[in-house]
Amino acid sequence: MKDLLQLNFDFEKSKNRLMKHLKKGGFTTLFEVKSPSRDSDFRTSVEFLKSMDSAVGKIKGLYTGLAITDKSDSINSWNVANFATEGLSKSNLDNNIIYISGKNGKLGDITDTIKQCSNSGLRNIIPVTGDGFSDELKPAQGKRQPCFDSIHSLKIIQGLHDSDVIYPGSAMNPFKYSSLDIFPQYFKLVKKINFGAQFIVAQAGWDMMKLQELRWFLDLREFHIPTIARLILLTPDLVENILRGKYPGVHISRDFKNILEKENRYGFKQFASAQWRRLQLQVAGCRLIGYSGVQISGIERPEHISTAAIKIKEALKEFKDLSAWNTAYMSHISRADMAPFEHRFYLYKNLLKSTNNQKPEINPDGIASCSIFTKLHYLLCKSMFSRDNFLVPDEHRLTKKIFTGCTSCSYCRLPMTHYICPEQCPKGLANGPCGGSRIDGRCEVIDKPCIHIKRAKTAGWLNEIDILEENYIKHPDMVSKVKVQ
Repeated sequence: MKDLLQLNFDFEKSKNRLMKHLKKGGFTTLFEVKSPSRDSDFRTSVEFLKSMDSAVGKIKGLYTGLAITDKSDSINSWNVANFATEGLSKSNLDNNIIYISGKNGKLGDITDTIKQCSNSGLRNIIPVTGDGFSDELKPAQGKRQPCFDSIHSLKIIQGLHDSDVIYPGSAMNPFKYSSLDIFPQYFKLVKKINFGAQFIVAQAGWDMMKLQELRWFLDLREFHIPTIARLILLTPDLVENILRGKYPGVHISRDFKNILEKENRYGFKQFASAQWRRLQLQVAGCRLIGYSGVQISGIERPEHISTAAIKIKEALKEFKDLSAWNTAYMSHISRADMAPFEHRFYLYKNLLKSTNNQKPEINPDGIASCSIFTKLHYLLCKSMFSRDNFLVPDEHRLTKKIFTGCTSCSYCRLPMTHYICPEQCPKGLANGPCGGSRIDGRCEVIDKPCIHIKRAKTAGWLNEIDILEENYIKHPDMVSKVKVQ
């Protein structure tokens, strides 16, 4: 009761309507709009955003808002804060969510964008690391694709003088199907919550068991914060792009691919009808398994927002219990397996068969053990580099290059990353993985296993999993000076 009273007090102070609605248990529908490329006319894009905002404002009987994404299609996008400020109604700014991408981001630029959002009244902010670069923008093989980690952005928000009126969120990808790949995702999610994330948006996917897995994980860890599921209204072209890998971290299973191909054979109208029904079932299912809302991608025209709202209201009214919903959902997908056949790990058993998350049966498979080579490598590096974060960065440079692939950072983080150099990640991520890995856990940018899988195995061997959830590793640009000791 004390916590509830404290929450209510905070809400009255901030008067943030969306967060107040979410944390009181209300269900929210957000419609996704992409920040435009600089190749497009800014004023035309702003007018489109205004039309989408107006369409959302006309909906009755359903709490709605917009989610403005950043650098979704192009690294060369208009500033998301400028775009949102110009296009959104000033009276409804707190009903929307703003994404800030770290793709090709720098400390100063990210800080300025966060401050600009806050000063403009756009205070529901989700920092994201950002996908890998498109083919035409990729650096040479093996070179970094600089991304500013969302963890760093959360730390920036914590340090602002008006941080108490900003509600930062976290994106997370639960659609990982090997124990090696999914555990680092959850470790980083916990770290984001520890560093200020107050709501979560799950990556897009169609496996409802994975969405419930995320909810059960949060409840068991006693993280009682709002969670929003990102859903995609598919078109044939979008399906083709996902299958080609143009949306990192978003996967379509073999069974689901067969269903979509069958639906497409009957023509566009029949295909569209099937997608609307699937969206209805997903929205209703999310509500029943404990989600606070949905974020819908693929609504490209203002007039389709009203159609979506009608169908969502119908679905929420149609399904009141999990059992009836599960029967309809399984019938619609013909009991297809939404997980890849070769990779189908789930944290818990009996998903979708029960809403009881008090004592779910946990799958026994955990993090795989380290190889002898990995253990010896760790011990050897520890004997040589255990104090290198206190030394000038050029100290031991040649030895570090030989043993860890060191690229001469301005601040050495090896002692804090189990002697796995974060610069071996093409995005330079030190605090945990992004969500864009392939189905088998390999990096989306280079054809190698994600370095954070190796680090999780090392931490498991050392019984230091808590470090992956709690320890913040600074970006080199955030370290003013390293003292020689």
